[in-house]
Amino acid sequence: DQFRYIDVESIDNNSQNIENAKYHTWKTAPSRAQQIIQTNDILFATVRPYLKNIAVVTSEYNRQIASSGFCVIRPTLVNYKYVFYFVQSEAFVKSINKLAKGTSYPAVTNRIVLAQQIPLPPLNEQLRIVSKIEELLSGLAKSKEQLELAFRQIQFYKQSILKEIFEQSNCPKRKLEDLLLFIGSGSTPK
Repeated sequence: DQFRYIDVESIDNNSQNIENAKYHTWKTAPSRAQQIIQTNDILFATVRPYLKNIAVVTSEYNRQIASSGFCVIRPTLVNYKYVFYFVQSEAFVKSINKLAKGTSYPAVTNRIVLAQQIPLPPLNEQLRIVSKIEELLSGLAKSKEQLELAFRQIQFYKQSILKEIFEQSNCPKRKLEDLLLFIGSGSTPK
């Protein structure tokens, strides 16, 4: 049977989402295809953890297969979103990075990830914290959209300025190649 395989490259570390899961069979799957994941699991990449390849498993990927390059965090006694936001925090990632082994390919073990301490307020406080984080992140997303729109408008305005200036020019026109010095290759370049 075919299944969707999530490897570290499948995670968009800007949006913290699974974006590019690949379809495989057991015959075509990489040897790292070893972990059955469930909805609301948190995938934390143990290779180059500073890149923050972290995502929550959505229902779309329930019972699919993840790489052994992830520590699969399956919260049961705590709100999964609370844990998800905490493991993205700079403090958590720094604590993990300090324990990474290797220089060109730093990595940590699942044991290192799972041994980290997490502040644990009561469940109703966790829900309040998650709600506040999502409210603030929503505001950031709207601000980002507005900035992207402003950037596109600036680019359009720039092109309008260039068009107006150069189309109104009454100067004589020449081919661009006539205005350049050609430097060729070989023993006697021109």
